[in-house]
Parts: sequence; C-alpha cells; structure tokens
Amino acid sequence: MIQEKLPRAIAAGIINPIPLDLGGNLSLILREAKRAAAEGRQMIFFPELSLCGCGCQDMFLAAGFLSRCEAALLTLMRELPGGLLTGVGLPLLGSDGGVYDCYALLLGGQLIGVEAMRDFPAGPRDFRAATLTPAGGRQITLSVGGRRVTPRALHEVGEVSVAVALDEGALPAQGCDLLVLPRAERFEPLSHVAREAFSCTLSKHLGCCVLRTNLVGCESGEDIFDGLALIATGGSIVAASPLLSFRRSATLALGDGVAGRPEGDELITRAVGLGIFDWVVKTRSRGVVVSLSGGADSALCAVAATA
Repeated sequence: MIQEKLPRAIAAGIINPIPLDLGGNLSLILREAKRAAAEGRQMIFFPELSLCGCGCQDMFLAAGFLSRCEAALLTLMRELPGGLLTGVGLPLLGSDGGVYDCYALLLGGQLIGVEAMRDFPAGPRDFRAATLTPAGGRQITLSVGGRRVTPRALHEVGEVSVAVALDEGALPAQGCDLLVLPRAERFEPLSHVAREAFSCTLSKHLGCCVLRTNLVGCESGEDIFDGLALIATGGSIVAASPLLSFRRSATLALGDGVAGRPEGDELITRAVGLGIFDWVVKTRSRGVVVSLSGGADSALCAVAATA
C-alpha cells in the first residue's frame, strides 16, 4: 500500500530563515534536501515562506524583491537532487497584481504545481495581512519563470497523490495519500499540543499520511516559531521534532522517533531564550541590555538571557 510506504519515503525540512536573505535561506534548504536524498528519502517539504522568511514586511510588495524570490526558486529547481520532490514556500505575483503566499512543488528540475493560501488565520498582528493577499475564491494565475500557473491543492506525483493545505479551510475532503501542512505558526504555550492532536485526527479521518512542518527561531524581533515538524499516520504520530531548537536547519524523518517536550516554565524559558539568542545572531549584536521594570515579564527575560 502506498500509504504504508510513505512515512519512510518522506521528510520534513525545518529551517531558521533570515528575512530577505534569499541566498542564505536557499543554502539551508539545499543542505537539508541533499541530506534527505542521501538518506534515501524521496520527498521533503519545507515550511511556508521558507525561501524568504516571514518578516519581509513591505518588501513583499516590491517588484524587485518578488523577482529575486522567483529567481531563487528557479535556482533551487536546478540545484535540487534529481528525483527528490521538494516543497518550499515563497511569495508570488498574481495576474490581478496581488502578492500571494504560495507553496511550490519541484521535481527533477520541473515545477509540479503551486498552491496559494486561501484564507489568513484569524487573530491580531498576523504577519500576512498587511502586505499579502488571501487567494479565497479568486480566479488567478501566478507568475513562475515566465509561465502562468493556476494554484491548486492536489498534485499527482507518480503513484502518489499529494495535497497541500496552507490553511485549514483548504483541507481536502478525501482522495490524497499525503497531506502537507506547511503553515508557519507563531509560538504560543501549548499550541503544539493542539497541532499534534489535529494532525492525528486528520490522518485517521482522511485515511492518509500527514506531514506538518514549521519555521523555527525569532523573526522581526517579536515573532518566535517553534519548529514543530511531525509525521502522523493512522491516528498516531510516528515522528516529531524537538521544540524550539537552536539549530539553523534540520530534517525530520521516520527513524528520528518522537522527541520529548519541554513543559511549564522550561517551555517558556526556552522560547524566550531562543528569541533573545536568535535576535542577537541575526542583528549581529554583541549582547543585550535588559531594562527591568520589576514585573514578571522583564524578570523572565533577564533570567532567560543569562541561563
């Protein structure tokens, strides 16, 4: 059965991108893709906007930046190991002039297909809402390497049917062997528990293998991503990554098992520590200054910065 073999064939790629650093992010993606291919994987999927980072702000609307993102995708297409299906997120220009949050599938130097995020998550401060356009029910095409491509969720790759859902409103009703959930999710305490449970439920309800992946690290000085990647099948998680890793990139595959989870104070301290450390690295700072107000928040930051 295809679904029984899939968990051994797939991998989730996790990267800590730097916004606007297309060359650096591309190098991380290629490193993990080559690692997956060397380990005998046939597919690897990276998170939403992994090629450019989420914190690009107004640059998402700059024509020059969009052209650079498209060029980076074409470079990736050429340099990926042959025979490795790879999913990666980036912004693309639509035929209506809107900029869309997209996910591209690449194989053997070819573009297999593209999906666009249909609806943005509800909630304050969503990094997509200010500059990117939700696809909704719009009839659009996307510009990729001089081609016009219509976004779609379901893709046939050999004998495997792969569905990409960038948002929960675009989940397939049935008919896929592999469901990829690459949406970048901000860290919130215990949000990983809900994502794990939801992925298990989907794998059982849809009768498919579910792969989820997320960015990791701090972007724009305020957004922290927890790096949760997992593979679920038959209602159970068969592989899951560590949370809030300090590594710049990683690959999760079936043999990696299910990592333990920090809890309570350890979880919060690790998130704050990663945020501070990552922001120092990305801004090339020599250290941090913590202004203590006497409240719990500043005290926590001071403890995490010196832990």
